[in-house]
Amino acid sequence: MYAGQANMKKLHFAVIAVDGCITSAVFGPIELVEGCRRMQAGLPELEPCAITAEILSPDGAPFVGSAGYRMPVDGPLKELPHGTVIFLPGFGLPPVSQMPALLEKHTPLAKWLKRQHESGCTVVATCTGNFLLGEADLLPRRKATTHWYYGDLFRKRYPHIDVDVDTVLIEDDRVFSVGGGVCGLDAAALTVVERWVGREVARLCTKMLALESRRPSEFHYEKRQRAVHNDPLIVKVVAWVRSNLHARFTIEELLREVPTSRRNLTRRFKMETGEALQTFIQRLRMDRAKLLLETSTLPIEQVVEQVGYQDTSAFARQFKRHTQLTPNLYRQRYRLRSVAT
Repeated sequence: MYAGQANMKKLHFAVIAVDGCITSAVFGPIELVEGCRRMQAGLPELEPCAITAEILSPDGAPFVGSAGYRMPVDGPLKELPHGTVIFLPGFGLPPVSQMPALLEKHTPLAKWLKRQHESGCTVVATCTGNFLLGEADLLPRRKATTHWYYGDLFRKRYPHIDVDVDTVLIEDDRVFSVGGGVCGLDAAALTVVERWVGREVARLCTKMLALESRRPSEFHYEKRQRAVHNDPLIVKVVAWVRSNLHARFTIEELLREVPTSRRNLTRRFKMETGEALQTFIQRLRMDRAKLLLETSTLPIEQVVEQVGYQDTSAFARQFKRHTQLTPNLYRQRYRLRSVAT
């Protein structure tokens, strides 16, 4: 027998929806938590927990999701009970240029978040929602993540925060920072269930709903370079690099094909793409390797050769650093079903 209702564990889950957010990022966690509630109710041998959930918007009006659908909510922002878990999906994936105006628009929401955190609530922010953590000053001298596309803007706006866009989930003092727009949502919600409801409920929910049981640090999501359109020199550089990923070329060899100074190329490449040239080349090699592992039956040694490596061990180390998986495990997990074995 467990203690009576007065001593029962509780989880109140509040998702904050704003215009532009990804609809599945609002309703997905709600449905997962609700699934855990129903599962727990049907298993009397588990320690009981009172699970409740609601969707709030800044003014209580329906929100318009990223796909243009108008969706209902349960009410406006309010003072939430101590211990509430607040889930903040963010604004979807707007252009970087629109982010400052969106953050100014949602200043009242950032202030509300800070107040709720100070009163004992936990805040889980995903994707662009992490910017509101920065606006609310909930990450002083802490580490955070966000969607990789907004990494540079996040660093410039919050230079005191250590940003790691290669990590899916970071937790610190009742603040959870989740990277991708949808990637990691299940992991974040299940982490909440495990922490507040119990490990066994989270495990059973994972099996029942056929969710990934990997730890957040083991998740992998795609990062793509920004499209290059404006600088003719950089367009030519990127085209040449893409055509020569199979070769072990040096920057000096590249400069012979695209005449300019190394300093000028470095400066213009960073300005156009947002990252260093060597980082860009390394990422293109890894992207090509992932594609070959997903769509072909080539032996690993041949994949290595086709992306400009000679040492299989060195390639495997770099590949794992980029994907958190070995090449063989990546192929097993992501190879297309249509590829012959």
